[in-house]
Amino acid sequence: MEDKQTRHIAELALIISVPGVCMDTLKPSKLKNRMERLWIETVKDLGLLPTDNNFEIESLIQKFGEESGWEGRSQHIGTRLSFCADMIERSENSFNPKILEAINDLIAHLENGKKLKQPSCWAGSLAADKWENLFKVTGKTIN
Repeated sequence: MEDKQTRHIAELALIISVPGVCMDTLKPSKLKNRMERLWIETVKDLGLLPTDNNFEIESLIQKFGEESGWEGRSQHIGTRLSFCADMIERSENSFNPKILEAINDLIAHLENGKKLKQPSCWAGSLAADKWENLFKVTGKTIN
């Protein structure tokens, strides 16, 4: 699998991890409906890509976890959403526009409920910097 594809699949895996972490604990609500929409749109993109080398993808995500300090730690949902939005906007890969729309919709929902604080957005942006730096070191994915 080429490096660009590996990165794209890893990015989609990071996005789908957001609803994957919290959907089971959410009660039926607007938030849960929005999370399900993000899940569905991300699965559509993942279905278009080969996943024949999960080891590379897992290694890349683990390296990001180590670099960002997120490995084995939970983050505020706003931080994760902010990271995903920033990551998509910086990525050289093309995404289904409905994914970013779903993320922005979730962020707006949290903002309207006063559950999204500025530090969450800032932390998400810092994590996106660390994600991007993984590819600047050698110009390709790091295993």
